[in-house]
Amino acid sequence: MPRTTKDTTEVVAAALRTQPEATVIELAETAGVGRSTAAKCLAVLEAAGTARRVPGGRDGGRRVADQWVPAKPHRPADQLSVSGSDSDSDRPVETGTIAGDAIEDGTIVGKGVRAARLAKGELAALVVDYLSAHPGELGPTAVGKALGRSPGAVANALQRLTADGRARLVSQAPRRYRLADD
Repeated sequence: MPRTTKDTTEVVAAALRTQPEATVIELAETAGVGRSTAAKCLAVLEAAGTARRVPGGRDGGRRVADQWVPAKPHRPADQLSVSGSDSDSDRPVETGTIAGDAIEDGTIVGKGVRAARLAKGELAALVVDYLSAHPGELGPTAVGKALGRSPGAVANALQRLTADGRARLVSQAPRRYRLADD
């Protein structure tokens, strides 16, 4: 009997728990799935907040593979919607910008992972948390990519945070922000 998408994601999550700080290839081998399947499952786990990608960076001229680590969950993985509606209601979900393929009714449908819609004010809270965890000057595109959210929505949230005095615009072109406390 073939595995379902949920089963495969659980297998990859179990591999991540037993082998933290592993690359996609290492996790794929541990879970017994293909590399692209493991990457898709990790994107779903990242959207659920149960896995976090640590950029590998560079070693001289060579790119070092990203590593994956278990993360404190923002939302249980079984409540993450990978279909056309949020698991808690009939609200539609928006497509995030997290790398990977979206899964709809167990079928891969294209780039982007479906992430549940945030409640009013939640994006601003996520942006504040991200800015506090990553001091320095950051643009809406970098923050949006890291959070798996639209850079435009993040830019709007940053403008509201700036108007509220919780963030500061430190560069107009290109737009760069930091927390007001810094």
